[in-house]
Amino acid sequence: MPMIVHSAALVSFVWTCIIVFVQGIGIYKILRNNSAPYAKPFSPTLKEDDVPHITVIRPIKGVEAGLYECLVSTFHLAYPKSKLIIYLCVDSTRDPAYPVPRKFISAFPDFDAKVLVQEPDPVSHGDGGHVDKLGPNPKIRNISRAYREVKGDIIWIADCNVWLGANSAGRMVDKLFGFLPDGAQTKPYKFVHQLPLVIYLETPRTAAEEE
Repeated sequence: MPMIVHSAALVSFVWTCIIVFVQGIGIYKILRNNSAPYAKPFSPTLKEDDVPHITVIRPIKGVEAGLYECLVSTFHLAYPKSKLIIYLCVDSTRDPAYPVPRKFISAFPDFDAKVLVQEPDPVSHGDGGHVDKLGPNPKIRNISRAYREVKGDIIWIADCNVWLGANSAGRMVDKLFGFLPDGAQTKPYKFVHQLPLVIYLETPRTAAEEE
Protein backbone atom coordinates (compact mmCIF):
# COMPACT_ATOMS: atom_id res chain seq x y z
CA MET A 1 0.00 0.00 0.00
CA PRO A 2 2.74 2.58 0.79
CA MET A 3 4.31 1.91 -2.62
CA ILE A 4 0.98 2.66 -4.34
CA VAL A 5 0.64 5.98 -2.52
CA HIS A 6 4.23 6.87 -3.37
CA SER A 7 3.71 6.03 -7.07
CA ALA A 8 0.52 8.08 -7.24
CA ALA A 9 2.29 11.06 -5.70
CA LEU A 10 5.15 10.72 -8.19
CA VAL A 11 2.77 10.57 -11.16
CA SER A 12 0.94 13.64 -9.87
CA PHE A 13 4.24 15.49 -9.49
CA VAL A 14 5.31 14.59 -13.03
CA TRP A 15 2.01 15.74 -14.51
CA THR A 16 2.22 18.99 -12.56
CA CYS A 17 5.69 19.61 -13.98
CA ILE A 18 4.44 18.91 -17.52
CA ILE A 19 1.50 21.28 -17.12
CA VAL A 20 3.71 24.06 -15.71
CA PHE A 21 6.18 23.53 -18.55
CA VAL A 22 3.48 23.73 -21.22
CA GLN A 23 1.97 26.82 -19.59
CA GLY A 24 5.41 28.40 -19.48
CA ILE A 25 5.85 27.86 -23.22
CA GLY A 26 2.45 29.42 -23.88
CA ILE A 27 3.17 32.47 -21.73
CA TYR A 28 6.56 32.90 -23.39
CA LYS A 29 4.98 32.77 -26.86
CA ILE A 30 2.30 35.29 -25.87
CA LEU A 31 4.85 37.72 -24.46
CA ARG A 32 7.21 37.29 -27.42
CA ASN A 33 4.52 37.76 -30.07
CA ASN A 34 2.45 40.44 -28.35
CA SER A 35 4.95 42.58 -26.43
CA ALA A 36 4.90 45.26 -29.15
CA PRO A 37 2.08 46.77 -31.25
CA TYR A 38 1.32 44.96 -34.47
CA ALA A 39 2.54 46.59 -37.64
CA LYS A 40 -0.15 48.11 -39.81
CA PRO A 41 -1.40 45.90 -42.65
CA PHE A 42 0.15 46.33 -46.06
CA SER A 43 -2.79 45.63 -48.37
CA PRO A 44 -4.67 48.96 -47.79
CA THR A 45 -1.56 50.84 -48.98
CA LEU A 46 -1.45 49.16 -52.39
CA LYS A 47 -2.52 50.91 -55.56
CA GLU A 48 -6.30 51.02 -55.66
CA ASP A 49 -6.53 48.59 -58.57
CA ASP A 50 -4.42 46.06 -56.63
CA VAL A 51 -6.43 46.19 -53.39
CA PRO A 52 -8.72 43.12 -53.10
CA HIS A 53 -12.43 43.84 -52.86
CA ILE A 54 -14.32 42.79 -49.71
CA THR A 55 -18.04 42.21 -49.22
CA VAL A 56 -18.86 42.42 -45.51
CA ILE A 57 -22.04 40.56 -44.50
CA ARG A 58 -23.47 41.30 -41.06
CA PRO A 59 -26.56 39.29 -40.00
CA ILE A 60 -28.79 41.04 -37.45
CA LYS A 61 -31.51 39.57 -35.26
CA GLY A 62 -32.95 41.65 -32.44
CA VAL A 63 -31.32 44.45 -30.48
CA GLU A 64 -28.25 42.94 -28.88
CA ALA A 65 -26.06 44.76 -26.39
CA GLY A 66 -23.59 47.07 -28.14
CA LEU A 67 -25.35 46.65 -31.50
CA TYR A 68 -24.71 50.23 -32.63
CA GLU A 69 -21.02 50.18 -31.66
CA CYS A 70 -20.43 46.82 -33.35
CA LEU A 71 -22.15 47.77 -36.61
CA VAL A 72 -20.62 51.24 -36.85
CA SER A 73 -17.14 49.71 -36.51
CA THR A 74 -17.68 48.28 -40.02
CA PHE A 75 -17.73 51.84 -41.39
CA HIS A 76 -14.54 52.76 -39.52
CA LEU A 77 -12.35 50.08 -41.07
CA ALA A 78 -8.97 51.35 -42.26
CA TYR A 79 -9.58 50.03 -45.75
CA PRO A 80 -10.34 51.83 -49.03
CA LYS A 81 -14.06 52.61 -49.23
CA SER A 82 -14.09 51.87 -52.94
CA LYS A 83 -13.09 48.30 -52.11
CA LEU A 84 -15.82 47.65 -49.54
CA ILE A 85 -19.44 46.58 -49.87
CA ILE A 86 -21.42 46.32 -46.64
CA TYR A 87 -24.62 44.27 -46.39
CA LEU A 88 -26.61 44.65 -43.16
CA CYS A 89 -29.13 41.79 -43.12
CA VAL A 90 -32.39 41.52 -41.15
CA ASP A 91 -35.30 39.13 -41.53
CA SER A 92 -38.08 41.74 -41.66
CA THR A 93 -38.87 45.41 -41.17
CA ARG A 94 -40.66 44.40 -37.97
CA ASP A 95 -37.40 43.34 -36.35
CA PRO A 96 -36.79 45.72 -33.41
CA ALA A 97 -33.22 46.23 -34.65
CA TYR A 98 -34.27 47.37 -38.14
CA PRO A 99 -33.99 51.15 -37.44
CA VAL A 100 -30.33 50.79 -36.42
CA PRO A 101 -28.85 49.59 -39.74
CA ARG A 102 -31.16 51.97 -41.63
CA LYS A 103 -29.51 54.84 -39.80
CA PHE A 104 -26.08 53.90 -41.13
CA ILE A 105 -27.22 54.12 -44.75
CA SER A 106 -28.03 57.81 -44.35
CA ALA A 107 -25.14 58.50 -41.96
CA PHE A 108 -22.51 57.07 -44.34
CA PRO A 109 -23.71 57.94 -47.87
CA ASP A 110 -20.19 57.59 -49.31
CA PHE A 111 -20.18 53.83 -48.58
CA ASP A 112 -21.60 51.12 -50.81
CA ALA A 113 -23.90 49.81 -48.09
CA LYS A 114 -27.35 48.25 -48.14
CA VAL A 115 -29.90 46.92 -45.69
CA LEU A 116 -31.13 43.60 -47.08
CA VAL A 117 -34.48 42.37 -45.75
CA GLN A 118 -34.99 38.64 -46.09
CA GLU A 119 -38.79 38.48 -45.71
CA PRO A 120 -39.74 39.68 -49.23
CA ASP A 121 -36.97 37.63 -50.85
CA PRO A 122 -38.71 35.65 -53.63
CA VAL A 123 -36.23 32.78 -53.40
CA SER A 124 -37.35 31.96 -49.88
CA HIS A 125 -40.91 33.32 -49.81
CA GLY A 126 -42.12 33.83 -53.35
CA ASP A 127 -43.49 31.41 -55.90
CA GLY A 128 -41.65 28.13 -55.55
CA GLY A 129 -39.74 29.38 -52.52
CA HIS A 130 -40.05 28.43 -48.90
CA VAL A 131 -38.19 29.78 -45.88
CA ASP A 132 -37.73 26.28 -44.41
CA LYS A 133 -35.36 25.43 -47.24
CA LEU A 134 -32.84 27.79 -45.68
CA GLY A 135 -32.81 26.05 -42.30
CA PRO A 136 -33.92 27.01 -38.79
CA ASN A 137 -31.15 29.50 -37.96
CA PRO A 138 -32.61 33.02 -38.47
CA LYS A 139 -29.23 34.66 -39.07
CA ILE A 140 -28.28 32.10 -41.71
CA ARG A 141 -31.58 32.84 -43.46
CA ASN A 142 -30.86 36.57 -43.16
CA ILE A 143 -27.64 36.35 -45.15
CA SER A 144 -28.99 34.12 -47.94
CA ARG A 145 -29.85 37.11 -50.13
CA ALA A 146 -26.50 38.79 -49.43
CA TYR A 147 -24.73 35.62 -50.59
CA ARG A 148 -26.48 35.78 -53.94
CA GLU A 149 -25.65 39.46 -54.41
CA VAL A 150 -22.05 39.24 -53.21
CA LYS A 151 -19.35 40.93 -55.28
CA GLY A 152 -15.58 41.07 -55.19
CA ASP A 153 -12.74 38.84 -54.09
CA ILE A 154 -13.52 38.17 -50.41
CA ILE A 155 -16.67 37.38 -48.43
CA TRP A 156 -16.37 38.43 -44.79
CA ILE A 157 -19.18 37.34 -42.45
CA ALA A 158 -19.20 39.06 -39.07
CA ASP A 159 -22.05 38.63 -36.60
CA CYS A 160 -23.77 41.78 -35.43
CA ASN A 161 -22.33 41.43 -31.91
CA VAL A 162 -18.70 41.46 -33.12
CA TRP A 163 -16.78 44.74 -32.95
CA LEU A 164 -14.27 45.05 -35.81
CA GLY A 165 -10.86 46.58 -35.17
CA ALA A 166 -9.87 49.27 -37.67
CA ASN A 167 -6.99 47.23 -39.11
CA SER A 168 -8.70 43.83 -38.99
CA ALA A 169 -9.77 43.92 -42.65
CA GLY A 170 -6.26 44.74 -43.87
CA ARG A 171 -4.63 42.04 -41.74
CA MET A 172 -7.13 39.46 -42.98
CA VAL A 173 -6.42 40.40 -46.60
CA ASP A 174 -2.65 40.24 -45.98
CA LYS A 175 -3.05 36.63 -44.86
CA LEU A 176 -5.44 35.60 -47.62
CA PHE A 177 -3.24 37.03 -50.38
CA GLY A 178 0.16 36.58 -48.76
CA PHE A 179 1.05 40.29 -48.81
CA LEU A 180 4.23 41.19 -46.91
CA PRO A 181 5.29 44.65 -45.66
CA ASP A 182 8.25 44.81 -48.05
CA GLY A 183 5.99 44.42 -51.08
CA ALA A 184 6.78 40.76 -51.59
CA GLN A 185 4.26 37.94 -51.35
CA THR A 186 4.32 34.66 -49.49
CA LYS A 187 2.10 31.60 -49.58
CA PRO A 188 -1.52 32.80 -49.16
CA TYR A 189 -4.01 31.38 -46.70
CA LYS A 190 -7.18 29.77 -48.04
CA PHE A 191 -9.31 30.67 -45.04
CA VAL A 192 -9.06 33.12 -42.13
CA HIS A 193 -11.08 32.80 -38.93
CA GLN A 194 -10.79 35.76 -36.59
CA LEU A 195 -11.44 34.54 -33.07
CA PRO A 196 -13.03 37.37 -31.08
CA LEU A 197 -12.39 38.25 -27.47
CA VAL A 198 -15.59 37.80 -25.47
CA ILE A 199 -16.86 40.30 -22.92
CA TYR A 200 -20.07 40.43 -20.90
CA LEU A 201 -22.33 43.43 -21.43
CA GLU A 202 -25.40 44.64 -19.61
CA THR A 203 -28.99 44.05 -20.73
CA PRO A 204 -29.45 45.05 -24.40
CA ARG A 205 -30.88 48.47 -25.07
CA THR A 206 -33.88 49.22 -27.26
CA ALA A 207 -33.43 50.28 -30.87
CA ALA A 208 -34.18 53.90 -29.90
CA GLU A 209 -31.51 53.80 -27.21
CA GLU A 210 -29.01 52.27 -29.66
CA GLU A 211 -29.65 55.18 -32.03
